[in-house]
Amino acid sequence: MGVKPSDGKAGFLMEIVGVLLASWWTVVAGSCFGLAGGMVAMKYLPKTYSASTKFLVTPPQIPQEFVRSTVTDIMAARLAIIQESMLSRPYMIKLIEQTFGRPGTEKELDMMIGRIKGAVSVAVTRYPVSQNTTALIFELSYLDSDPKRAARVVNTLTTLFMEENNSFRTRRAEETTKMIGTLGDSARIELSAKEKLIADYKEQHLYETPEQLDANVKLLESRNDDLESNQKSLEAASDRLHLLQSQAQAAAAGSSVTSAAIPGADPSTQRLALLQRELEGLRSRYFEDHPEVRAKKREIEDLQAGMRAAGGSDPEASGSAAAPPGPFDAAIRQQEKELARLGDEHKKLRADIATYSARVEATPRVQLHLAELNKGYGALLAQYEDYQRKVRSARGAQTIEEAEKGEQFNLIQEAVPPTVPVRPVALIVLMAGLAVGLVLFVGPVLAKAVLQPVVRSEEVIGSWADVPVLVSIPRISTPQTISSDRRTRVKNIVGAAVSCAVLAASVLIFH
Repeated sequence: MGVKPSDGKAGFLMEIVGVLLASWWTVVAGSCFGLAGGMVAMKYLPKTYSASTKFLVTPPQIPQEFVRSTVTDIMAARLAIIQESMLSRPYMIKLIEQTFGRPGTEKELDMMIGRIKGAVSVAVTRYPVSQNTTALIFELSYLDSDPKRAARVVNTLTTLFMEENNSFRTRRAEETTKMIGTLGDSARIELSAKEKLIADYKEQHLYETPEQLDANVKLLESRNDDLESNQKSLEAASDRLHLLQSQAQAAAAGSSVTSAAIPGADPSTQRLALLQRELEGLRSRYFEDHPEVRAKKREIEDLQAGMRAAGGSDPEASGSAAAPPGPFDAAIRQQEKELARLGDEHKKLRADIATYSARVEATPRVQLHLAELNKGYGALLAQYEDYQRKVRSARGAQTIEEAEKGEQFNLIQEAVPPTVPVRPVALIVLMAGLAVGLVLFVGPVLAKAVLQPVVRSEEVIGSWADVPVLVSIPRISTPQTISSDRRTRVKNIVGAAVSCAVLAASVLIFH
């Protein structure tokens, strides 16, 4: 019966397995010596330890609704800036002096700075707290061959990291406050210039502004009324002056027109009676404070004063007293004075009317120019007030940052000296030792089985050539084969025992 090639290959593999089973002590010895070698290597290989700290970003202690923070940067960008600043030369020199001591030369210092920079790493872990809130936990790690020094360095770095974060936020808050203050000062200067321009123009046209329009109109109407009353008084005074002058001319010519009209009375008394009748007529039509009533009273008072000065007696008490010489001269002079006074008042009223009319006429032009000057004033004022509110808010945020009540880093876990190195990795070293041990002990056995194969079964013959196997003779045990098998078993047991002993000693010595 023929044997298939596939069956031959399977038979060859079975032969290999048989060889390994026959030399099983080599597998045990290779595994034990390889693991023992790995443990020795773990003992003497240079080790690197990793010390790390963890800190949490806590939100501001004062709610944003009360004082809004002015430090609104991206956390990742800020951490990158802080990390770069921390790894700068001044910080590195400070760290080296605190933990390693000052190196002797600048070259050694540069090498140490480069090594520290390469050994520092920062990892960020995000934990969702709510739908809109995410907690950030930072892990700062440092690699070093000395575990105590690694812990000391990473703790120092963490302190510098948190201090730099506080300083960074404080500086940003100060810069924001200063910038907003600068913008507010610029707006204030521009607003002050605008206000000065408006104030100067209003000062130049103090009585022509729209606010003075109603007062100017009322004063203009009042002066027009006064002018009308003054005009009437002027006409009446002029008529009285003409009458007195006529009476004086008639008296001088020997005429007795006035005396014939009112027997026993002088012209002044007659004039006084006439004025009193006119006053009564005015009172029947106007109030006491009416301009014509006041003017008529002044005229009566002036005439009475002239009569007292001329005759030395009260005109009301002695209406029939004899007139002194030349009574018309004093009355004419008094009437001329009154006429001159009314003329001066007339000129003043005309001047006032011209002034008030000019003010009223100029008001629209002034109002238009003020409207042009006021363009943009409201926007400037609103911008300035907005900057003032922002400055107050920024100062509050700066105070919070300076008091370390804003967003802060809180230490969660302080670094302690590690006990297990991160390099070399124990599993990798032990597996490498195991592989080397198996290659050294099992490799020769497998190489001999492959290079110098021994026919132990009919399957091996099938793997060499596709020929039929006609007869299979089983192995016959003899005293010599039994003794050889016994020696092989003892050798395997002893080799395995020695290997296990070596491994056990390695565990006790190098663990």
